[in-house]
Amino acid sequence: MRTTLHRAIQPTFRRLSSTTPISVPKGPLSQSQIDTLLASPTWSIQSLLPTSTPDASEPSISTKTLHHLLRLSALPLPASKTEEESMLKTLHDQLHFVNSLQTVNTEGVEPVQGLLFGEQEEITWEALQAEISKVEEKKTEMEVRDVEESGKLFGGEGVRKIGRYLVVDDKGDGAAVA
Repeated sequence: MRTTLHRAIQPTFRRLSSTTPISVPKGPLSQSQIDTLLASPTWSIQSLLPTSTPDASEPSISTKTLHHLLRLSALPLPASKTEEESMLKTLHDQLHFVNSLQTVNTEGVEPVQGLLFGEQEEITWEALQAEISKVEEKKTEMEVRDVEESGKLFGGEGVRKIGRYLVVDDKGDGAAVA
């Protein structure tokens, strides 16, 4: 995995370098080589951002497109022309950054299947049913305990459950529903 990643990012180091291209040896790196490599920056985030002069090869984003994207995102339209220009510049910078990232050579790099930690166990239908039945049993026990405890609240005598209701026999003039 480490050597595969190393081979994949090696051309990127050379292409994105804002200084002299670095030479990354093939194969696993020693600790001293890693320290040397990380001692000074090999590229800058500025190299991924557009220059102040617009490039003719990059498509411009229209006001109509910006408004459409804002409506799709359920965001408010810009309140002023200045705010609109700021949004267009930000969107242009973000698209330039994404396009720069898309040029990274990922040949030979395995895609991440998931960001789970620990062991991944397959959950079977039987295991799921067993867990559900445990929860149902616990739920039933809790309901029975609740009914028993509610009887204690009313003196313990003359309390019974009818459907989802508790009926308390009143000593005076008949039944009262709790």
